[in-house]
Amino acid sequence: MVRAVVESAFDSEQGSEPWQVMVEAFIRGTEPDLGQDIMLTGHLQEEGFSANDDASGSASVLEVGRALTKLIEEGRLPRPRRNIRLWWVTEIGSQRQYFADHPEAHRAMWVNVNQDMVGANQAQDVMRKQNITRLPAARFHFFNDVVESVVDYMVAANTYELAQAQAGAALYPKPHTAHLGTLHRFNAEMIFFHTSSDHMPFLEAPIGVPGVSFTNMPDRFIHSSDDDLWNIDRTQLGRNAAAVALISYVMANADAEAAPALTANTVGRGIERLGRNSRLAFTWVAQAQDDPEGAYVEALDQIWYAQRREAMALKSLGDIAPAVRGGVERLLQESVRREQQAARDLEVAYRQAHGRRPPRRPGPVGDAEQALAQIRPVVVAGPAEFLTGRREMNGVRGLHGLMGFEVMNAVDGQATGWEIYRYVAAEAREAGAYYYGSVSAEAVLEYLRNAESAGLIALRRD
Repeated sequence: MVRAVVESAFDSEQGSEPWQVMVEAFIRGTEPDLGQDIMLTGHLQEEGFSANDDASGSASVLEVGRALTKLIEEGRLPRPRRNIRLWWVTEIGSQRQYFADHPEAHRAMWVNVNQDMVGANQAQDVMRKQNITRLPAARFHFFNDVVESVVDYMVAANTYELAQAQAGAALYPKPHTAHLGTLHRFNAEMIFFHTSSDHMPFLEAPIGVPGVSFTNMPDRFIHSSDDDLWNIDRTQLGRNAAAVALISYVMANADAEAAPALTANTVGRGIERLGRNSRLAFTWVAQAQDDPEGAYVEALDQIWYAQRREAMALKSLGDIAPAVRGGVERLLQESVRREQQAARDLEVAYRQAHGRRPPRRPGPVGDAEQALAQIRPVVVAGPAEFLTGRREMNGVRGLHGLMGFEVMNAVDGQATGWEIYRYVAAEAREAGAYYYGSVSAEAVLEYLRNAESAGLIALRRD
């Protein structure tokens, strides 16, 4: 006989589905009708030896909930505007089934922060690092910049540099260490997105909720008897929990008063991202020998892609509060001007490198691109249909699975297949061929046709 007693300062519910583990808790917001819940996740279903994967993440979700609740009840933090919902799940499966059973539920969810392996002692394995995923380009949102800012702060606060010693500073500028934990630096970094954890069901079509994951890698001890408590560092657990708590609270309490700071952060980081893609574009043009015209076309697309992604982040700022929306159009216009200036600079770079005018950006070239330009894909299936349909859909040889994931995410009923191809191909180029491979028009066309055959999308013709 098993008996469970839930004693918590926040409300709790347990799902009734007998096939899965799924427990939910709430920190209630003052404006729950905003329909912008903050979702925190960790998974419970792993084998007996799973101290890091993912007892660490599950425990950290609980600690974030406990700490925020205590601070709110003691009056040290105002109660946030939005609900913070904490889910302990069966990895990926719980969420997919929940969304299938409740096909409108995701519309009340704003963002997701997942914790999967967040307690690793970084000295116990080679090159261990806490990775935090960026948002994929097809799901971009100002949330990404909140996450990056918090991670940057936590890394800088727990890193020692020679300049600090020269200034007579202590070990770390603002140390976050545990009494029984290590004094290791916080070896953490934002990385390009991956899936295979509990942020994935939020990100994927047809749900589309922006989600990030804290996941340490590499880890030789995962899914083995060595994933035990000796593998855990209280200091790293605390740093990750503090970072997630801060991210969650900032998003949950974002309002018109906080909007200027959030906007400045998003605009500034967006300019940095445009700069990165411009650097890539200029480099390709400068180094092109065999096909400078082709390199120039890809370079132009890289700048176009960067601006479109930043436009998504800027538009999302309007969701903070009605008063914020009026300034978004001006930000978008400024973003377009930056793209245009980058394109003009690229033309100058081409002239300097090759001694002639660059070509005009051509329209669709080749059979696959022309076929893609004639279709405007739209999602026609709901979460229940995706639950089974994605298993029946054929993959595409040579297309990285994560780029296929992004092709599906980019289907919005507005973009043509050709625009989707150009966008996802540029995303892969930004990360590098070693990361996502390369994306061809032929592969994207085949992927979209396979998705249509599986009943997930329709390829509408203009």
